[in-house]
Amino acid sequence: MLERDVNNIRSTLGQYAPKLLDTHFAQEMWSLFEKGELRPDSKLTGFFVRNQVSADVNLVVGAIDDARDEALRRQRGREEMRALGEN
Repeated sequence: MLERDVNNIRSTLGQYAPKLLDTHFAQEMWSLFEKGELRPDSKLTGFFVRNQVSADVNLVVGAIDDARDEALRRQRGREEMRALGEN
């Protein structure tokens, strides 16, 4: 939503200030947000370089599997504690 809205503003204002059409404020703001560096007083440049590094899919899938295994272990632990409490 952020990117769409910022790009809509850029497109509208770009009709009157064409230099704005070559800016990438939405991507710059999102990048700052992801790093925890976006602040109300952040100075934006409109310049943004995309990260061209491909995601390590195996690493992501492994992290998901680890999280699922951990959730299952916790659930089993809760169920065992409930079963012990009922006896």
